[in-house]
Amino acid sequence: MRFKFIGLSDPYYQDELMLRWEAIEKPRGLPPGSERSQEEKESIHLVAIEKNQLVGCVVCHPQSETEGKIFHLAFSEEYKGKPFSRQLLSALEEFLMNKGISHLYVVAGLEMKDFYSHLGFAVEEEPFERFGAFFQKMGKTLLASA
Repeated sequence: MRFKFIGLSDPYYQDELMLRWEAIEKPRGLPPGSERSQEEKESIHLVAIEKNQLVGCVVCHPQSETEGKIFHLAFSEEYKGKPFSRQLLSALEEFLMNKGISHLYVVAGLEMKDFYSHLGFAVEEEPFERFGAFFQKMGKTLLASA
């Protein structure tokens, strides 16, 4: 498996959009196109590729010079539960640290709390309701390895 940072003109970008829709938005009953964000162009797109197929992605938007927000993390169905999510996030974190970003956060559905906790994220705010679902802000401080 290899990881690749891509831009919006990369051929894998359309695959990324489809994966984000299928894994995140479609189960919520949202139509294709709902996976797009206003921040697409300014965001960092990192994809996981296996045998020339996109199998995972993470999208992060810099919120300031020192903070980034994950707004999509998705895996293809056959790769859910595989142990590469930590590697994918580690690659993103290293990239962010090199850009001076020292804090990363996500607003995740409560069903994802354990997943993000396992990846080193800690609860930063109380759960809140939005669109009939409950979410929680979780974050982590990015530390350069010694």
